[in-house]
Amino acid sequence: MVLKNKSYIPKYQREYSKEYYENNKEKCLADIRKWQDENKDKIKKHRKKSEERRREKVEEWKDNGCKKSEEPSFLKTRRMYVEKNRDRINKRRREANKIKFAADPDFWKKSGKKNKKKQNARAIAQRTELLTYCELCNSEDKLERHHNRGYDYPNDFLTLCNGCHFIVHDIILKDK
Repeated sequence: MVLKNKSYIPKYQREYSKEYYENNKEKCLADIRKWQDENKDKIKKHRKKSEERRREKVEEWKDNGCKKSEEPSFLKTRRMYVEKNRDRINKRRREANKIKFAADPDFWKKSGKKNKKKQNARAIAQRTELLTYCELCNSEDKLERHHNRGYDYPNDFLTLCNGCHFIVHDIILKDK
């Protein structure tokens, strides 16, 4: 089963396809899984290429001064999704944590020991006043702290707006 771009498919066929999928969901999912198993290399190449394109767009955007009007569409979409669905995302996180805790009751104790540096660095950063602007794009709204070299250096943090902080975590630090 090959999925096509919706713009090439006439409306009546799209409606039929949706109806067919709903009536034969298990078969369609089995076909998709089969195709994915047969084309793992193709999927990896596609993901790698799209990740490279995203990085290039972000680098270009950063070189141009991180202007909101020139923000790459995938970042806008992601930011809008997070803002719109914050409650749903938090609910999913809480459910995942409940599952972790059910599997290992000492989960929280262990994670606390691992995160002493993190807690210390956050406490120091909270006591230190934020700048009044983002250090990457000079925006003045939704400012956050970002620990530049990790939690081993608690006094080394940047003041970033929400958008730039997302970019730093999602794109640049994804390599690690």
